[in-house]
Amino acid sequence: MTELNLDEAHIWSSATLYSEDIMAQRKIWFKEFLKDIDCKIDSQKILAFHTDTQKENTENGLIIRRNNNMLTKNITQCILRKHDFTITHLDLLTDEKIMLEDEIVVA
Repeated sequence: MTELNLDEAHIWSSATLYSEDIMAQRKIWFKEFLKDIDCKIDSQKILAFHTDTQKENTENGLIIRRNNNMLTKNITQCILRKHDFTITHLDLLTDEKIMLEDEIVVA
């Protein structure tokens, strides 16, 4: 378990899918993204980062398709706010986008 600083943005890559070198490269892409947006993160920018970064790099980009054997099937984004939440699910196989929004009720 790793405790992360809540005041910083973080990226995570699966150790079973990517070498340490590729994970380091992906961190660089994320830092460049943060620099490009001047660290003003919002949900649409993060979703665009996940769908558009290194789109042509099907081996190690953020959406992979390795020999049609291993591929990214979906992207799911969860936004939790004080009184509500939004879940956005992109099915990359059908191009379907589903959004669920609801309020948080504390009993």
